Amino acid sequence: MFRPSTPVLPILLTLAALTAAPATAGQWTRLAAADEFEDCAFAFTGPINPGDLTGILTDPAWNDAFRKRVCLDSPGGSLKEVYDFITAEGDEGLGFATTVKSDARCESACAILFMFGQSWGANSPYPDRMLEPGAKLGFHSPFLAGADIAEDQREDVFRVALDVAKLLMDTSYKATTQAGAPLPYELVSLVLSTPGDQMHYVETLGELKLLGIERPYDTEARVRIGADRASIAALVERVCVSSYAMTFRNWLVDDGYDFNDLVAYVRETLASGGTNVENLVELPASDYQDPRIVGILSGPFHVPGWYSAGAALYCRAELSVAPGAGVYDVSVNNFNVSFGPLFDLDETPLPEWNGEYNVISAGVEPIDTPF
Repeated sequence: MFRPSTPVLPILLTLAALTAAPATAGQWTRLAAADEFEDCAFAFTGPINPGDLTGILTDPAWNDAFRKRVCLDSPGGSLKEVYDFITAEGDEGLGFATTVKSDARCESACAILFMFGQSWGANSPYPDRMLEPGAKLGFHSPFLAGADIAEDQREDVFRVALDVAKLLMDTSYKATTQAGAPLPYELVSLVLSTPGDQMHYVETLGELKLLGIERPYDTEARVRIGADRASIAALVERVCVSSYAMTFRNWLVDDGYDFNDLVAYVRETLASGGTNVENLVELPASDYQDPRIVGILSGPFHVPGWYSAGAALYCRAELSVAPGAGVYDVSVNNFNVSFGPLFDLDETPLPEWNGEYNVISAGVEPIDTPF
């Protein structure tokens, strides 16, 4: 393991853990995919050595498949090989989605590859990476293992380190997909802040959502609450506070990205009892929607960095519900949250959805729920 003494260089050089290749070669396998959107057409298993990934790029089966999903099961390996594979065809060539199955792991360099999964929609690409329950996705700063690097290799190692760091930062900044930038900026922090001899696993529903990772969609997944006003208000409160924390997260952390800071904020805010229910109504089913509960809350919601009365916000949470005998079954996937100026409630006590902020809706299930 290589540990330079300069404060900035450890980050850069550990990104280049590339020279010592694992003994076993990784393997590509072509799979029968009944559903090109969800099923894997290819699988890569084993450690990543130089040439293991890029070898598939000359395979006609790979090049002829317009839409392809890759199942990954790898402990990592050569980050340079991952870099070469990702950049071989340029931005327009990244036409593969990624999945880690429930019995598989994708760690270190493999996790970086996983995060570059994307598919093409009608007119543009969108991030497309799927993590099944029980799968292990782990990030860290790769490190140099084995023999010392020869002097004539150091420049190459440093160059790769800079290339990889720039790739991560550029791809988390430039919007090229329907969802904006393909990578979340949290990814750069996870990679650079986790020592090479440790592993940061994505283990909660909230962090999964922040990183733009999907889980298998279950239209029937619901949580059950009592049909009394107190139970409904408590859920709406958790949804609003959680969504506020996820949406305005860069204002709520202590020192750079740390998901635990967001969890702590939600817990402390809920414990303080500082929210107020301004409105709470049930809307009947329509031809195209299930029954809904709409809750309007005020409280510790404001435009970050704007220190005046005009910064105060309301939260609007709309939940899809199935009423039962004294209970509501609330959909965990079909709900939305928006924020708007609090003074608007004077004229419109039950406002419609507000698209002013790019809200990350969360909290029907607590954001620290284990995945």
